[in-house]
Amino acid sequence: MDAATDESMTAAPPGFGPVIIDRVYLDGNNMVQLRNISDAPASLDGHFMCQIPNYWPIPARIELGPDETIFFNTGAGTDTADTLFANGGMGELGPANGEVAIYRSQQFDNPDIIQSYVGWNGGKNRLEVAQATGIFGEPLDVAEGDVLFYDSFDSGAIYVKG
Repeated sequence: MDAATDESMTAAPPGFGPVIIDRVYLDGNNMVQLRNISDAPASLDGHFMCQIPNYWPIPARIELGPDETIFFNTGAGTDTADTLFANGGMGELGPANGEVAIYRSQQFDNPDIIQSYVGWNGGKNRLEVAQATGIFGEPLDVAEGDVLFYDSFDSGAIYVKG
């Protein structure tokens, strides 16, 4: 299943994207796919991935072209051209973990800094911030093995199970 990822940035509130969490794999592989949904290159310099209580700095060299993707693995491994590894900087992804987010800096309590968020099974600590800023809708109920896909932007980013 491939979900639509060409959502117009004009439909989203200020602060959403341009690089978003496009997919979350809750299948034991600890993978998140990031996608640039804008029509211009986007640098991830200074950005952080978050899964409370863990925060991991995205390497400064990462820039995504329009509609380009990169995988982020919360486990251990060696970075490749299309996959970054947190190597102990993040926890495992699974139904009980509840959320993952991208921040523009280390000001994690600042709602202007959260850029993309996905919550499931009730979400966690940053759900209210993401909803208050308008960048996320309602968390999905998920099970082990589910994959969450970015589908559209309407009253917050909408994700579907695939």
